[in-house]
Amino acid sequence: MRPRLLVCFAWIILGWGMVIQINTAYALPVEQTVMKPTSPLIITAYSTWRGGKDIDFVEVYNDSSRPLLLEDWTIHDATNSRDLTIRRHSSGSYIEPKRHALVAYSDLFDAYAYEIEGWSRSVETEQRITKISLLHNNYRPHEVMVDPAKYLDQPMIRSMGVDGYVSSFKNEIYRSFFNDPLYSAPAWPDYLEITEVFASAKGECSPLENQVTCGDYVKLHNKGQTEIVLDNLVLRSDSYSSTRTDSNTILLGGVLAVGGYKAVYLTDSDRRLSLNNGGYVWLEDKWETGPVYSPSLTYYASADTLRLGLAYSHDMGEWGWAEPNPFGTSKLVPLEMTIEECPVGKYRNPETGRCRAIEEAVNSLALCAEGEERNPATNRCRKVVAKTSTLLPCGEGQERNPTTNRCRSIASAIAELLPCDEGYERNPTTNRCRKMQTLTIPKADFPIEGLPTSKGTAAVWGAAGVVTSLLLVYAGWEWRYELASFAKRLLHKGA
Repeated sequence: MRPRLLVCFAWIILGWGMVIQINTAYALPVEQTVMKPTSPLIITAYSTWRGGKDIDFVEVYNDSSRPLLLEDWTIHDATNSRDLTIRRHSSGSYIEPKRHALVAYSDLFDAYAYEIEGWSRSVETEQRITKISLLHNNYRPHEVMVDPAKYLDQPMIRSMGVDGYVSSFKNEIYRSFFNDPLYSAPAWPDYLEITEVFASAKGECSPLENQVTCGDYVKLHNKGQTEIVLDNLVLRSDSYSSTRTDSNTILLGGVLAVGGYKAVYLTDSDRRLSLNNGGYVWLEDKWETGPVYSPSLTYYASADTLRLGLAYSHDMGEWGWAEPNPFGTSKLVPLEMTIEECPVGKYRNPETGRCRAIEEAVNSLALCAEGEERNPATNRCRKVVAKTSTLLPCGEGQERNPTTNRCRSIASAIAELLPCDEGYERNPTTNRCRKMQTLTIPKADFPIEGLPTSKGTAAVWGAAGVVTSLLLVYAGWEWRYELASFAKRLLHKGA
């Protein structure tokens, strides 16, 4: 009997193990797969040194559309488990898009952009390098496989294809190594100011005219004593988008002479500049690597119908409306000149600036019809309110409500009201019959509610029921003789 008992307990443990496994399957967390993007910085040339056990130089290329800070990357020698930190050697900070930079040992080239800290040629490594990687926290590693038996300590160069660099390297000196100047955000040019914004052109020019005033423009002014270089600066506006677009970001260039003006009216695609009627304009660096040049942030007011064709100008030391002059000093227009006269019989409301009828014009209005009067607030005709004395008298037992002029029952008439039905009572406020209030148990704010059964819980209890039923059937089969003998003894005792 003991072996069978052990077998039964084993089946019980196995069955409940299956139930627990099902429950665990429903509790497993599910997460979305997230892959890091491909590295925008790639190796386009390299060379080993000391029999392939060290690195002489690495040429890198920015294959993205944004400037990259090379100091954020690490050169990794996987064979010898070395991380080589890159630090800047020349002026500048960023590699511009589609440009190269050399990371080299200090005595290899006359000019190079970066060198590697801790790159000592006196350190003996144990193995020849088989892989060079560029590592960055936000990108997948860029890896280059090095043949430890071929072309040791010789330059290996990738060639440029139609769609970019090819993946293979060749031991051929068919081009010079590239080392482009690095980019840094220019310092704010002192004495450069935005002095006029024209965003309310009337649109009266013909398609054949190309004057600056036929469209919107922003005027820059050099108020200093030295010329200002505008290279690597862009003019920004908040027109139609809060981020950079082709229509609200214009690349500047050239030199602005002392005391000179420059009107920016064409986008980089040679289309007319289009500004919001009221908003902001400012200057930023070319690649948006630094903050907004706060001295240049300029607000310009919106032009109403009376100011269309005028520019919002600061040429006279204060902001105001002026005749547009994109190439020189503008003259502010007096405020009264921007206001048109109202028609005869009207005057301008000083609060709203709109024309409205004057008091003398009220007397010239047509007379109202019989039984009407003129509303002093709107000057419109309205019916004369009839007096209470002309109203019909109320019926017996009623009185007139002074608020609504309607007839209502007097207090003495309450006693004559018909009695309410059984279960009803009279409302003392309205004298209407209403159901009598009964004492009931109020419903709890948070009644007890059954928890909904989840699919996982239902499946678990279903599996448990099936397993338990199978175990009971198996137990009955194993002890069928004992149960039959026990039943006969009970029947014998009963007899």
